[in-house]
This record gives sequence, structure tokens and C-alpha cells, in this order.
Amino acid sequence: MQTLNPISMELCGQSLIEASAGTGKTYTITGLYLRYLLGLQKATHVDGTALLNTPLSVEQILVVTFTEAATQEIKDRVRARIINARDALLGKNPEDELISQIINEVNDKHAAFDLLDAAAKSMDEAAIFTIHGFCQRMLKQHAFESGVAFNLEFILDERELIQETLNDFWRAFVYPQSKARTEAIIDIFPVPASMYSHVVSLLSKQGAIITPEYNLDEIWQARDNFVAKVPAFKKACRDSEFINAVKASDLSGSKTPGRKNSLAALEEYLNNDDTFFVFGTSKYSFEVWSTENLSDPANYKKNGSLLSHAMTAQFDEMAKLSSLINNGLNIAIVQYATKWVANALITRKQEQGVITPDDLLTNLHQALCSDQGDVLSEKIAALFPVAMIDEFQDTDPVQYGIFSRIYNAKNTTLAMIGDPKQAIYGFRGADIFTYIGAKKAVVAQKQYTLDTNFRSSEGVVESVNRIFSKNANSFIYNDAIPFQAVHAKGKPENKAFLINGETTNAFEFSVFVDEYAQANNKPTSKGVAQQALAQHYTQKITRLLKQAHSGEATIAGKAVTAADICVLVRDRNEAQLMKSALSEAAIASVYLSRDSVFQQELSHHLLNFLTALHGQYDESLLRGVLAGPLFCLSYNRIYALHENESEWQEHLNFFAQLSHIWHKQGAMAMLERLLSHNQLAARWQGLGYNVERWLTDFRHLGEILQQKQIELEGTHRLLRWFAQKVSQQEGEAVQVRLESDANLVKIVTMHASKGLEYPIVFMPFACGYRETKEALYHHNGKLVYDLANSDEALQKAEQERLAEDLRLLYVALTRAVHFCSVGVYNIAQGRSNRPGIQSTSIGHVLFAGEEIKSADEWHRLLSDFCAQSAHMHFEAFTQPDEVTVLDLTSTDAEQSYQVNTLETHIERDWRSTSFSALTFKKQTDHIELGRSDEDHEKDEFLAQQAVQLTPYSFPKGAKPGSCLHEIFEQLDFTDPYALKRPDNERDDHALDKVITKLFAKYHIDDSWEAVTESWINAALKCPLNDKGLCLSALSPEVCLVEMEFNLPLLSLSSDKLNQILVKHFGLPGKLDFTDVQGLLKGFIDLIFCWQDKYYILDYKSNFLGNSAADYQHDQLEQAMSSHQYHLQYLIYTVALHRLLQQRVKNYDIETHLGGVYYTFLRGMSDGQGVYFNQLTKQQVLELDSLFARGAML
Repeated sequence: MQTLNPISMELCGQSLIEASAGTGKTYTITGLYLRYLLGLQKATHVDGTALLNTPLSVEQILVVTFTEAATQEIKDRVRARIINARDALLGKNPEDELISQIINEVNDKHAAFDLLDAAAKSMDEAAIFTIHGFCQRMLKQHAFESGVAFNLEFILDERELIQETLNDFWRAFVYPQSKARTEAIIDIFPVPASMYSHVVSLLSKQGAIITPEYNLDEIWQARDNFVAKVPAFKKACRDSEFINAVKASDLSGSKTPGRKNSLAALEEYLNNDDTFFVFGTSKYSFEVWSTENLSDPANYKKNGSLLSHAMTAQFDEMAKLSSLINNGLNIAIVQYATKWVANALITRKQEQGVITPDDLLTNLHQALCSDQGDVLSEKIAALFPVAMIDEFQDTDPVQYGIFSRIYNAKNTTLAMIGDPKQAIYGFRGADIFTYIGAKKAVVAQKQYTLDTNFRSSEGVVESVNRIFSKNANSFIYNDAIPFQAVHAKGKPENKAFLINGETTNAFEFSVFVDEYAQANNKPTSKGVAQQALAQHYTQKITRLLKQAHSGEATIAGKAVTAADICVLVRDRNEAQLMKSALSEAAIASVYLSRDSVFQQELSHHLLNFLTALHGQYDESLLRGVLAGPLFCLSYNRIYALHENESEWQEHLNFFAQLSHIWHKQGAMAMLERLLSHNQLAARWQGLGYNVERWLTDFRHLGEILQQKQIELEGTHRLLRWFAQKVSQQEGEAVQVRLESDANLVKIVTMHASKGLEYPIVFMPFACGYRETKEALYHHNGKLVYDLANSDEALQKAEQERLAEDLRLLYVALTRAVHFCSVGVYNIAQGRSNRPGIQSTSIGHVLFAGEEIKSADEWHRLLSDFCAQSAHMHFEAFTQPDEVTVLDLTSTDAEQSYQVNTLETHIERDWRSTSFSALTFKKQTDHIELGRSDEDHEKDEFLAQQAVQLTPYSFPKGAKPGSCLHEIFEQLDFTDPYALKRPDNERDDHALDKVITKLFAKYHIDDSWEAVTESWINAALKCPLNDKGLCLSALSPEVCLVEMEFNLPLLSLSSDKLNQILVKHFGLPGKLDFTDVQGLLKGFIDLIFCWQDKYYILDYKSNFLGNSAADYQHDQLEQAMSSHQYHLQYLIYTVALHRLLQQRVKNYDIETHLGGVYYTFLRGMSDGQGVYFNQLTKQQVLELDSLFARGAML
């Protein structure tokens, strides 16, 4: 392969760029992107005529990668590169060699500036997508050509669909069978769920060659044939005295055919009613006495005569049938079920209108291969004449099939960029053999490599080169993806890693020698080795940090810190070993993996909490949430809630408050309120939780939910999305964040480390491996899945396992910038006592082809290998040193400590209060928000069924009142049935749908639905004044629903407030509350603007009587006084007054403040129930003076 020159490379046709670790892959991609933007493709036809080097827009240059994180990174890097190049055209030094070279290629600097400036401003429209995002966009944009509906619902997890379909299969397949066949099936698969994992495994490998392939009907026929032959076989065996013949023969009693227990098992079978015959731990059967076994001299005594018997032919036949049934029935049923489920699943998805991420790829690929495929590929290629596929080594046949079809035409460009040595996601479906096939399809002149490592020091690069060059077949498939050594850019002296001012070895092998095991010529047990290596590497880190503290260990002249150190592990078990060992040494560490934040324990608790908060009242679910880590109530306290109704109501009120905040302000505000109110950090600390981990996950999930709530426009769809993510096991994950940015040692899985770099890397457990258990391998580039797990297939699969482990090893070793240390030991071959080092990735690259019979041999080979390099070091240890606690305190002078004293004044009586608290003599946070409509002492929930269903007989109480409030909150008064909204929003805003949903939530009988719908429509049209104002005239644009306010109070007493009420408003002063300072909070049901004036409107569900006459002015005035609603709207008026002062230019009370409406909803059904008042300017100012100055919070 030729070395890529990013300036002179022709950007046309199909090309392949292999970018080894640290060689600047993303840097190259962004450089090529600049050339496309400026029209510097330098492309030529085969006949030599130059193509038009046309500048392309960001919408025309397709860049595809595999994760959202990588997509965002490329987009950010491209944007930064464009801006840098644009500024360079104005004379600014770009400090970027490639940009300088590209600028030198530009003839018209002014035109180039315009192109880059336009590109920088259009980056939000750039065609930089994940593979799934690209496919989804193309299917929607070209629904006609693709034949895929554009309005399908996107679901992340299809497990439930598969299980439902499998249940259908079970009913259709198992139930109609005969009793004998049903029993045969149930013996293998007792229930549908037991078949699930087998079917899912096959569904995920639909492109694979499945072997062996059995015909289920033939298996059933063989089984029937076998069952029919059994009686005759048993009789013939008894009549011919076969067992006596065996006993009288020269068969050895120590071999299976002549062994006593074998013959006893056969005799028992011949004399019982059993149909099938299996005996012994090895599951022997008829084949024991087959012609092959009875003809084998090894089964006989020395020089014994071979047994010849007429029954051997029948034993052969029965063994053949039995083997076919035992091996084939299981596989045949699974294969039949998989085909049935696959077809039914397509139909089920179409009926439900859903699509999964994998469907996006397969649907687009099928569309491109259909009759309309040429038209579709031409249209996509016209949209994106250029495509760059990042991380191409992680492709699969379907993904490659999509791009090879689109970019197989003239005048299109496809650049495939990746590194086959870093293809480590085979477990996710990535297929290195697809990459190899794609590489073969690209002409040699179009294959490039990046050959300079900019990441690591010269010593690290040289060491990695030596390790992977030692074995000619270091990556197993080196003929297709050969290892090419890279050059090292290196680090200048002032950036180097130094110990005592001297450069140190860049690479180290640390070998644990188990003297006891070695003396007995046995491998070292995994547990002993890992414990020893964990302690040994903990001591190494301790020693390094002590050297750093004393100024002996430095990087670029600065002391090495814990954050410079990374410990690479294979899985969470190894991570826990290292974390525990480091903890014993008092070294703080943090574990980073590819785990999804949705798979953390907190996600499941949060889902239950949100479900309880959003759904209808479910007491058992609420109690479960209270027992969980978000409330941390003990079981005794929860049990006590049965006896304490008031405390239970306080919890319900808090849930209502949280629900309101969630709907109005979003998930993050609601979760922060939960966090502070419940003092979760302190509670988690007391319960022994990893507080930093839980807080990080809590806030991370809050951010995600907040963003998604905005995108999905509501809580219902948010909850469904969150439930899918929590239940999802595969697909792209939102990676767990580090607990802290503090100075911590990082423990990172090798998979999670891909694409990252660390100054100092330790790999304590480099020689671990897991033998494959699934016979999945490739033959002639095609994936083969051997369900029988034959020895030959498992051997081929094991070779592919080793190949992927080798690529993972390459990823791990190339993370280090300055230093890498690798821990190894004499690992066993599987469960045997043979040395297994050559089965490991590190052992393969170092010792492949060597005859190794003992640990001493490979120890010597490794020592000699390291001795040949100035950068490598070999060490062996037999016993790790005792872990010592890291103590970085200075012993030169005794430190003195002094307790800080607090010298400020704490306001002990500062609190938050509300209108309800003032009027009900109760200062509390647990008042249901904006819901003090009902007289808590007089009005009770109507338990008995009303005689006549009317608005006047509608149930009374806080919950029915809350229900009515929510109905109005969710309506567009001008479009109550949401006819102007998209179809997918109508369920959340159409009056009939809203009523049905909320009645279920508040447990109101559905017999009230029709009455309530008619009632709400009447209330919307009820006149609020004589100038045409009614609710139905108010569009959402002029309405502010449920505005929260917090008014600051310096000091407020009931006497002072009573005096103002009497003096300025003529109201009775009956308030009685303790003096309060702090905040007065509340929620205003509705603020609206009409004819340039701003009004307050509050909904009241109070029951005043059974007729319209009970809702006229005098009765309304009495209700307003008895419930202290006058005080409520006075407070609301101050809140609106302060809001308008902040928001309205040239604000004037008389010009802009309209007044207050209190709507008693029951009377509005007959055009009554509307109370109105407008305060004078003097009254507003007098009220405003009661509260502290400053902006309303």
C-alpha cells in the first residue's frame, strides 16, 4: 500500500485508507473534507481528461460513522478546521501544516473564503450521520422508491415483539401436534421462553450459512420410524441372546462395549418400556455395539477374536436413527421456529407501524437491491456525490452492501477509512471479512496507508512494531491485512517522561512466577495470578506516585499525577480487582467502561419513579418507589403509613408537586427538586452507596431526560422512550460518565479505550482469554454458524476468537503515550494442565510456532526478546510486595490544623410559604400546587353515584378539582379537539382523549365523560365580559399556563396584612399566622393578554349549589370571602405586576393590568360563575410594598 499524501491524493472513485493507531485518521478526514469544499479533488478520468473540480457544500459531503459520539466529534473537528482555514485566508497563522498546504493550492482566495465562510455557517446542516441516521433519512426522503412507509414509529428494543411472535408460533405449532410429538417438543423446550435465546441467536445471523440444516418433517418421520422399530429390536436382541454373546466374547471388560455396567444398562432397556436408550455420563447409546466398535481390535483382549453377530446391523440402524433424532430434533425445531418467527415478525411490525435500528439498514439495502434500486441509488448519489465512511473496519455485509450499491456509478466518490487491526466489535456484528472483501474490490493504486504515529513516544512505537512484527502471521489474516510498521513522530525532550531526569524504558513485561505451580510443572491458577498481579501493579503505581511527589517522576517537566495513569482491563471483574487493590493503598480510582448509563441500577429506579409520577394513582407502585433509593424509606416507615393518613397525604402532595414541575419546567428541574428535598446525597452516604457514582448518574440522566422531553414534546412519549432505553440490551449506548474530573487513576476496559490515549498505561492481566463456546466462523468470506458445535467448527471459531483478541491487544498497546507495562503469567490451556500462553493474544504474537513445554522456556524467550531492544525491559517476580498505603504527607514539619469559625448571621425563621399556608395556618411545602379550590373541611369526594349526571353533581374534592385543572391546562381553547395539530399529538391535546386519560388517572368513573366534554365546551364559550371575551377566543400564543412565582418577604405578620385588607380593600381581616420572612410562592392557573391588557384567571371547582342561580354574583362573593380567595388574587396581582415590570417596555399599571377572573366551573355550564375584579393603581402599589424589592424569582 502506498503512503497517503492528503494534498495530492485523487479524490474520485472508490478508495481505501488504512490508518494505524495514532496516525491522525480524523485529522486526515477533516483535511480531505476541506479539499472537497474548495473543489480541490484533483480527480481524473481513466482516459486522463480532468474532471471538473467542483466545490461541494456541507450538505453534499456525506460522512458516516457508527456512534452519535463519533458523529459529534467529527462535526466539531470539521467545523474547527473550516474556521481555521477560513481565518488563514485572512492572513492568520493556522499553525496547521495541512491547512497551509491546502491554502497554497487555492488560486482565488476571495472565492475560497466565501466557500469556507458559507460552510462554517451551514455546519448544522452538514451531512454527518451515524449509519442508522443516514438510513432513516434516506428511507423517509425516498419512501416511494424504497417502498417503506415514512411514518413508522422508531423503537429501540424488539424483544417484546419477538416474544409475542414466539408465543404465537408456540400456539400455532405445538398445540396441534400429537401427544407424542408434543411431549418430544416439551422435553426439549418446556415453554416458549426456553426457545427464545436460540431463536434470537439465529435471527441475528440471518445472513449466515446455518449448518447442519435439518428438515423437521424428515426428523419426525425418522422418530416415528425409530419408535416403530423399538419393540422388534428389543425382541430380536432378547431372542438372539445378544448380551450373553457379548459376555462370552473376547471383548475387554475395561472397554465400553464389554463393560459390566454397559451390558447392565442394555439389559434393563431391553426389559423395560422405555423407547429411547441413553446411559452413562457420556450419554452412550446404540453406537456402543455398532459394527465399527465391534470391529475395532482396541476393544478386545490381546489377540482376541472379533465378535460377529447378526444384531450388529440392527444396532447400526438404531444408532443412526437415534443420533439423527437426538442431534437433529432440537436444531430442526429452532430452525423451523426461526423462519416462522422471522416472517411473522415482518407482518407484526407492519401491522403495528414500527421499525427497529437494524430494520433501517436491511430495508434500505433491500430497496437498493430491488427493481427500483438503480433509481434510488442514483437519487442518493445525486444528493451526496461524495461519501467518507469512518471506522470502516467495523462494517458488516449489509452496511457495505448499501454503500457499494450507491457509489458504484461514475462521478461518485467513496472513501473507506479505518484500521482493520482495530476491528474489535465482532460481538456486535462487525465483520472483518467484509472489510477484507471490500479491500479486494478496491484497485491497489487506490489503497493508502497513514504511516506516521503522532501519539506515542519513539520507544512505545518501536516496541509495538517489534511485538507485532515478530510473528509473520501476527494478526492471523496477515495475507489480507498485513501488519505494517509505522514511523514515530516522537516526543521532544521537553515533553518526555523522565525518572530522576533520565528517560526510562518505554515498554515492560512483568511476569508472575508461581514457584509452587512451577515446581509441580503445572500452570498457575487464574485466581492466584490475578491477585498477585493486582498487588504488584498497585505497588508499581504507589511507587510512581511517590516518585512524582518527590519530583523524581515527571512528564514535560511536571510531576506525574494519578490522572496520567490508566489501568487497562478486559472486563468489570478485572476492574474490581484493581479498584480494590488500589483502594487498599489509599489510591483513588475511577472505572470507565462502555456501559450504558441506562443499564445502571439508578436508571431502573428512576423509570419506576417516573412511571408512578406520570400514570394513574397506583398505591403499590408509589410505596415501591418510597422504599427505593430515591426516597430511602424503611419498610417499617412504609408500613406505618397505613396508619398515618396525613403523612401519606404529604407524600402524595409532594408527588403532585414533582409532577407539576416535570410537566412545566422539565425533568431536570424536577429531579433537582427531588435531590434537594430528600437530601439524597446524605442518605446515600449513610446507606453505604458510591455517592459520587450515583450523583453522576442522577445528573447525567436528568440532562438526557430534559433534552429528550424537549425533542419529544411531552412526558408521555418521553416515558415510553426511557422505558425502551432501560430495557434495551443492544444498540448504541449513552456511555456512563466518569464520577469526577478529579486527580484519579483511570481503570478502563480495552474496548472503551479505543480512540483514547493515556500518558502511562498498565495492563496487569494481558494474557487472559476466554475460549469460544459458539461455533461461528467464516468460510470463503461467508459467515457460517454450526449449531451442532462440531470440533472442526469450534476450532475455526477459536481461531477467529484469537484473531479478534489480537486486534484488541493492538488497541490496548497503542493507547500509551510514554510508557506501557504488561503483566503475564503461566496461564493454563483451557481446563488442562498444559501451558496455554500460546492461546492468548500476547502469547501468539511472541511465541507462535515455538515448541513450549514449560513456563521456563517462554520466560527465557521473552527475556531474550526484551534484551534485544533498548526500549524494552523484562522483570519476573515470585511474590508481590505487601500493599503499602500511599502517604504523600511531608515529614519535614508537623502540620497544624485550625477549625474555621462561622461569623455570619443565620436567619432561623426564614422559610418558604404560600397562600394555602397563610390561610390554613400551616407552613409546609406539601400543598398541592394551585389546587386549593376545595374547602378541605367541608367538601368530600362524592363516593355514591349521583342521581343525575350534571356539572353540579360532578364529584367534589381535591382530586376531581385537580382533574378539571389539568383538562384546561392541556387544551388549546381555540382548537379543543386538536384538529390543527399533527396526528401524533392529538392524543395529548384533544378534549375527548384528555378527559379519558385524566379520568383514568384520577379514578373518576367513565360515565362522567360525555357530561364533562359537553361541560368543558360550554365553559370555553361562556362569556367572561360583555365585549366578546371568552376562553375560546384565547389562542395558546396569548396564554401563559400555570406560572410559578416566588415573591421575597422581608417580614410579614398577620396583623399588618389584616390592617391593609380592612383599610384598602374593605375585606375582613381574619388571618392568623406566625410572622414569616423568606419567600411567598404560588402558581397562577392562567395569565392571558386580551386587547393589550394582561389578566389573571383562576379555575374553581367549588360546589355552591345545584342550579345556575347558585353561581350568580352574590353567591360568588360569599364563596370568595369564605375561602379567602380575595387574598389569593391580591397576591397573584402582585406577582403579575412584577412580571410585567420586568417584561413590558414602558409598563403602566392602568394601561397594562386588566384585572382578575375567578371562574367557578360548575356554573359556567349555564353561562354563570364568572367573578371579576380590577384593582386600582393605589391598591396594587400598596400591596407591592408588603414584599421585599427585587426581581420576582
